[in-house]
Amino acid sequence: MDCHLCVGVCPTGVDIRTGLQEGCITCGLCLDACDSVMDKVGKPRGLIRYASENEILGQPSPPFFKRPRVLAYGTILLLAASGILYGLTHIAPLQLTVLHERQPLFIRMSDGSIANKYTIKAVNKTGGNLPVQIKVEGVEGAKVEANDGAPVLLTPEKVVPFRVLVRVRPEQLKAVDTPIRFILESEGETRAKLEYESVFVGPD
Repeated sequence: MDCHLCVGVCPTGVDIRTGLQEGCITCGLCLDACDSVMDKVGKPRGLIRYASENEILGQPSPPFFKRPRVLAYGTILLLAASGILYGLTHIAPLQLTVLHERQPLFIRMSDGSIANKYTIKAVNKTGGNLPVQIKVEGVEGAKVEANDGAPVLLTPEKVVPFRVLVRVRPEQLKAVDTPIRFILESEGETRAKLEYESVFVGPD
């Protein structure tokens, strides 16, 4: 056949008779044009078609579900869907960020203890108010004063900032920077516990 209809209908000007080319956008217009001509001249369809090399050579193609690419893509899709489902079903009701005050790095209190100030920003992802408690681990005997002594209550769907003062006896500090861990634990019906790593700065 030399009707040139496949070339005429191609929107990018590709001559598909010389094989698949970079300019082809796989619109399929050449397939339809060729099949219409074949119907008119009484020839079998499929002169231009989507086919694998094995199909063109007459070799049997493996079943769809046994093809390596299908198995690989299916596995990736299953893992991605499982990860998304796990993330949606295990969303923590709280989010926590702890910022150490830089000015000053530490305060020497009148009783001789060393104090550090922190700003805690907590996000309550639940639909109701959530009372929480603040604890500190990592330094023995550390005392925590949160929110100027007032109860910490997280309002729903908002970022709630509040101040925390951590006091430690100097003899409990073994280095200038001591790793500590803040623990935010909710009370009431919704139980949640979050931890955040920070540092306690003491004198040299």
